[in-house]
Amino acid sequence: DWQVLTELSINDGILSNYRKNHEQAQKDFERALVLQEQHLGPNHPDVAQTWNMLGVTLASQNKLDEAIVFYEKSLALHLALEGPDHAYTASAEHNLAATLRRKGRYEDALAHFERALTARKKVLGDEHAETLKSIDGLARTLQHLDRRDEAVTLVTGQLAVRERVSGPRSKEVISTCELLAELHADAENWNESRAAAERELAIALESKGPDDPLTARARLTLATAHTGLGRWADSRSNLDEAMRIRRKVNGDESSEVAIVLHALGSLALEQKKWPEAKASFEKSLAMREKLGGATNETLADGKTGVGRAMLMMDQPKDAVLQFEEVLKLLGDVDDRRRLARAKFDLGRALLLSDPASKERAMTLLNDGLPGLSARERERLTPMLEKVGLMPDAGR
Repeated sequence: DWQVLTELSINDGILSNYRKNHEQAQKDFERALVLQEQHLGPNHPDVAQTWNMLGVTLASQNKLDEAIVFYEKSLALHLALEGPDHAYTASAEHNLAATLRRKGRYEDALAHFERALTARKKVLGDEHAETLKSIDGLARTLQHLDRRDEAVTLVTGQLAVRERVSGPRSKEVISTCELLAELHADAENWNESRAAAERELAIALESKGPDDPLTARARLTLATAHTGLGRWADSRSNLDEAMRIRRKVNGDESSEVAIVLHALGSLALEQKKWPEAKASFEKSLAMREKLGGATNETLADGKTGVGRAMLMMDQPKDAVLQFEEVLKLLGDVDDRRRLARAKFDLGRALLLSDPASKERAMTLLNDGLPGLSARERERLTPMLEKVGLMPDAGR
């Protein structure tokens, strides 16, 4: 009967998702929805749950706008039927928040993560795995909104819980150490970042071994901290190891390898090896574009790297083209610091390439000052003073 067919379709969808056959999972869930809506009507909690699962499947295919539609429908129906303090409602809130974050809609994501976390604490408790997932999502969103101190406080508390609940050598603890290292790196607290990354790597090596993907991730995190500290040889050795692992596990062309190539470009920029940096960024970007599925922000990061290398190679006109593309890719993203930094890059390139665009360049530079890190402000102070902008103006 229809109930058996519906259950089979949902189970098939779950299995297809597990096997990463998301296109088939989408068909399975859509088939289940037709049966549910026909026999239960559109306002049944089972329908809301299937909408939620379909949203997960669409998000896994990077069909983010479609996923958001189904998450919003699921959330609205769960709120109407069960209220805000229910596990199903919290799941829809969390999934919607995670997808909004991927779209760069950080303010909207923040509100949904906060509601998901509140509900999960009430329904599941402070130490439940789903509650901790919402803390993680909330912290990452706060990071993008330039509220890093709040994020660090959340993640530091989360780490202690993870150790108690999952064990001190669990993959959950590894992931939380990684996030803490990223947050410190984002604030240029390099020693704190290195300490968290070294702990992440030590646990990964002990529990997973030298060739595990989690070990590769840990080496990438540690390389970023070493680059920030100017320990370039240590950074390069960790990046080389990460590349070896990822090529062994994922092949020569994969999004994972592209990430390492981008990190190698960032290291080369710090070392003032401009042609090497440009080549690494271009190779990473080309690989991402060929593979598909990269977010606009990821592509923007790649073009930013290429543009900065071009700028240092006295190719400001080419850099302008890259930075114009970056602003288009970022669109209306809520990450204020990222947008500001993109404007600053474009303003700097325009100032060097086109005297007729000086007025626009100065506006972009001024708007972009808040996007500069402390180290960038120090390095760029002579240029800022030369054009009449005070380095502290954008703080």
